Amino acid sequence: MTIHTTVEMNEKGPATRIAVFGILLLSASLAASTGAIAETSNIQLVGFTTATATGDAGILTFHKLCFAEFPGSRMCTSDEIVATIDPPLTAGTEYAWVHSVLVASLASRSSVFDSLGIEYELGFNHRPNCAGWAYTGPFGPVIATDSGSATVHACTEANRIACCAPVN
Repeated sequence: MTIHTTVEMNEKGPATRIAVFGILLLSASLAASTGAIAETSNIQLVGFTTATATGDAGILTFHKLCFAEFPGSRMCTSDEIVATIDPPLTAGTEYAWVHSVLVASLASRSSVFDSLGIEYELGFNHRPNCAGWAYTGPFGPVIATDSGSATVHACTEANRIACCAPVN
């Protein structure tokens, strides 16, 4: 087994990625989501748009929809959902698009996972984030607005958008 580590910069600072070739790719955000590393962020889930869009609308459209309803916000990443301390849940189950941050890969299954725990089986034409929010094909990540449970929806479905913004 070969282990490699790299340090990448993101909006929160350095993020360490550890690769164990042939078995698993693990990032610090996965460790944080499982409680192995405490991670805090000042960017939190602030709400869900009332407006809906299909998965091929484009990420900038999602950002604009969030900003229109929650000034200073944009579409949430899955890492930001996991790090949210006091989520604004809604009554009734609806779904909202979330931008997946991929954190793990199982070479033996040709699958990747995001920080919400959603598995994308690459051999079955699963394309995380509706293939760059430009594809009307099979799947994109959503969370339930009343509980935060994560799943996937067809990219042709219209869903609300999960919006995140800096909070104090």
